[in-house]
Amino acid sequence: MSASRPLIFNAFEMNGVGYYAQGSWTHPDSQRHRYKDLDYWVERARFLDRAGFTALFFADVLGVYDVYRQSPVPAIEGAVDFPLNDPFMVIPAMLAVTQNLAFAVTASTTYEHPFTFARRFGTLDHLAKGRIGWNVVTSYLPNAARNYGLPDQLPHEVRYARAEEFLTVFYKLLEGSWEDDAVLYDKAAKRYADADKVHRINHQGEYFSVQGPSLTEPSVQRTPVIFQAGASARGLAFAARHAEVVFVNGMNPDALRINVDKLRAAAVAAGRAADSIKVLTDLSVVIGRSQAEAEKKADAIRAAQSPEAQYAAFGGASGFDLSRYGDDDTLSAEPHNFSRSESARFTSEKARPDSVGAIRQRLVNLSPYAPTLVGTPESIAGGIENIARITGVDGFNLHEFVSPHDFTEFAEQVLPVLTERGLFLPPEKESSLRNRLFGKGDRLSVPHPAADFRGRFTAQK
Repeated sequence: MSASRPLIFNAFEMNGVGYYAQGSWTHPDSQRHRYKDLDYWVERARFLDRAGFTALFFADVLGVYDVYRQSPVPAIEGAVDFPLNDPFMVIPAMLAVTQNLAFAVTASTTYEHPFTFARRFGTLDHLAKGRIGWNVVTSYLPNAARNYGLPDQLPHEVRYARAEEFLTVFYKLLEGSWEDDAVLYDKAAKRYADADKVHRINHQGEYFSVQGPSLTEPSVQRTPVIFQAGASARGLAFAARHAEVVFVNGMNPDALRINVDKLRAAAVAAGRAADSIKVLTDLSVVIGRSQAEAEKKADAIRAAQSPEAQYAAFGGASGFDLSRYGDDDTLSAEPHNFSRSESARFTSEKARPDSVGAIRQRLVNLSPYAPTLVGTPESIAGGIENIARITGVDGFNLHEFVSPHDFTEFAEQVLPVLTERGLFLPPEKESSLRNRLFGKGDRLSVPHPAADFRGRFTAQK
């Protein structure tokens, strides 16, 4: 696939002090301590909107990482996705000061309920005029399960089975519960809605029982744009059926291309078009006026990174406690109950699994899981073009090392170069997120499973 096409650029965030390149919050120029300040988020949103970013993407977790050294101490002391505030709470304030920037938020089907969840996303999509996406996750932290009253996390296959039914209920509520012309707003007749066109869904399943109807009337998109990431066979099948935007990561562009092609083929096998899914990968950059200046900045970021914190992050996601392995050991690629995409980058996605020593080095060398481009704005733009050309991805989730400087430098120095090369196109007019991504309107269309529930229900008093 040619890279000479506009690419998607999302700003990757968490509502906390530390994330991604763990320990980089200690960099002298970092302002991550301001994550508790609403003004911080409002400023970020305004800037990203002006710069033309597609979306501000919030990752999230629901527990503390406690696999490394079999203790939560390294994660707590190193601010490894901890403390972490609720990302939903800051989005309305950012919506109020933006026109085009969309917001995608991570939330778990394992610990949410689809009825209240549909109400929350319906409300957000109304407030956003259609600029909302949902990153569907099934969660992987044992501590999260215990926080929600379970003795341990649900098995991998059970989490996905629950997610399938969760989305079925979600779609029934948002797509099928209200007909398109149900809202009358008839003051003279004192009728807000036609009751014959607002329906109960009467869902009875293995995990959920929901009568309905949805408490929210139809929003611009009805169903938010569905984001998803998952490296397991079950995760791939789930993405092929439901996802509109999928994250596929890897350090090797050729190997990444194989995964991109596999995903598009899976979408076709699920009855959808290959281009019905936008594929993104992670990216970090370190920008300098010269290569020497960029390398110096990269060294300062490496010095800020914390090995202990990064090992804690890896352990919490992958399930592997690196303190129990020697440098010459390798990790098993066998299926497990944690995030399989985390360990796959160093095991099953490699011709030969990396040694634990190599993994330790990789985890504290700037971006742990995806390419980091270090150089001038022109060289970074060239690197982005090359990655897109080789891999066929549609865009990037951009990560920061130093907040808020990295996004600012990228927008002010790299995006203009990408614009000149036809690789970046700021939005020309206000639009829903779905229409901005695909240019085919606000609503999900057949054969996406959400569309199957339109007109499915009849009037029930």
